[in-house]
Amino acid sequence: MAPELSMYHNEIVREVQEEYLGGIGYSCRILMGGHSNTCLLLETENEAYVLRIKDIGMSVEIDKELYAMKEGMKAGISPKIFYITKDKKGILMEYIRGEHLCGETGREKIRELAKTLRLLHSTKKN
Repeated sequence: MAPELSMYHNEIVREVQEEYLGGIGYSCRILMGGHSNTCLLLETENEAYVLRIKDIGMSVEIDKELYAMKEGMKAGISPKIFYITKDKKGILMEYIRGEHLCGETGREKIRELAKTLRLLHSTKKN
């Protein structure tokens, strides 16, 4: 079970653990900063993942979001997606360690990020 989570969240964690992780042990902690999702860091002995769980009541168009995430993954600009829950409310993806964006180095990285986001937003949906 994940710490300090509702039954709703724990059911999604349980599905991921059973269907993708194959029942192996893991640790779980809440990541701060999710806008319309609860984000969890799931760590096994060999791997680290982020599990994004759509919060109850959020009106996110999940099919459009998944399409953008998959296109970003193909372009090499977003994390790999490993598993999507049956109800599409949980997305297990690659955990990418990062750094804080501050000072001149941070400003330059933000400019690079803006260019990448322009590329992502120019992608046409079929």
